[in-house]
Amino acid sequence: MLQVGALIVFSTDFGWSALADSIPETRTEIDWFDLLSGTAVLSPRISLDSSVSSFVAAPRIRMGNALVPYFDLDELSLAIRALGILEMKFGVFRHQPGTALFFSNVEYFSHSDPLRLMEEGLQATVSPNALASIQVLGDRWYAGFLVAPLVMNDSLVPTDSPWFPRKDIRASYKVGSYTFRLNNLAWETQPAILEPEIDISYSGEAGFSAGGFDGSLILFDGRDRSYCVTSLITMPASPWGVYDITLAPVYGHSRQVGTALSMQLDVLRFWIDSSAFWDKTIATKELYNASTGWETATRTIHGISLTGGFSWNLPIPDGLFAVETRYSLYADNETGDTYPFLDRIATAVLSGSFLDQAFNYSLLSFVSLSDYSLCIISSISMPFGADHQVSFTVPLFIGQSDTDFGQYSGQNRMKINLVFQL
Repeated sequence: MLQVGALIVFSTDFGWSALADSIPETRTEIDWFDLLSGTAVLSPRISLDSSVSSFVAAPRIRMGNALVPYFDLDELSLAIRALGILEMKFGVFRHQPGTALFFSNVEYFSHSDPLRLMEEGLQATVSPNALASIQVLGDRWYAGFLVAPLVMNDSLVPTDSPWFPRKDIRASYKVGSYTFRLNNLAWETQPAILEPEIDISYSGEAGFSAGGFDGSLILFDGRDRSYCVTSLITMPASPWGVYDITLAPVYGHSRQVGTALSMQLDVLRFWIDSSAFWDKTIATKELYNASTGWETATRTIHGISLTGGFSWNLPIPDGLFAVETRYSLYADNETGDTYPFLDRIATAVLSGSFLDQAFNYSLLSFVSLSDYSLCIISSISMPFGADHQVSFTVPLFIGQSDTDFGQYSGQNRMKINLVFQL
């Protein structure tokens, strides 16, 4: 099936000087506007920076056909610097330790967002979280301590994404900390945001770098950030057998230790992230009778996760080739367990430019090592001016129903996106 859509991106930047060492900046973006669904995402951003402190406010406002705004928060933080080596930061922000290009195994507070990674090409992102951090930074070393008092309302897969229309969502749809109620006739989604839960998590980390080597050790005790979905099935609400099915996330309090290592050798870079975990919560395919219906059973497991890869700066304009593989091994593995989303995956990317950087291109592919479903995203863009570009992107999804990538459409699908960034 072929779908054609257009995404229009507008952005404006302007700033003013209020103090000699402070340059506030205001930025407003329409991240994307889907002409087919009439959905837009507005991202205003205000930042103030000085030699001793910085402040950032960046909400996200999503507007759909119903003109009902959904508010999200990319960042709301205050950072304070002192003594040349001390930095404290408070608020909601993204924290991404580790050295992996796409899927780090030491992102305990902020998990990687593979679907946003697919949408935004080569820009690896993590979801924001409510954090307080203190770091001591030396010339070749650093040490830090982080605390997360709340579990934030973040979605692993944005349901209003123009890449994954709601009409394609199936019962096997895997989500983050949003709850979706699906009717088994039309599979329409009605997200209901969960309230934040108080569940304090702690993490300590220390790192060292010298020459081309970079290494860090992270210890974590707190909320497990790996998503796994359990279903709650309610009895038929009508004589026609219409079921309300709620897909909810499964969390657990786990302990983890991770190491992140990387080495830069001229145009080559190698990295490996490893993590050992205890008491990770996963869902099974067994059902038991709960007071509100039939609920999927869960259990805890132990195991390790490994991510390794390399990148090569090609001898062509802006050329980059990179390969990364993430694989998780579990103790006491049982048939029928449902493991976290994309925990066994391989990624490859090729990017560059031609005609004296008049055009940029990228080819990004994801292969699930669990069911061998495939996602290939090819993109070409033409920049003009300082911050403007027109891009043409074609994602191709190959997989059967209930596979990691095929579940979004139930069939092979290609979609064309034309993006204007003005």
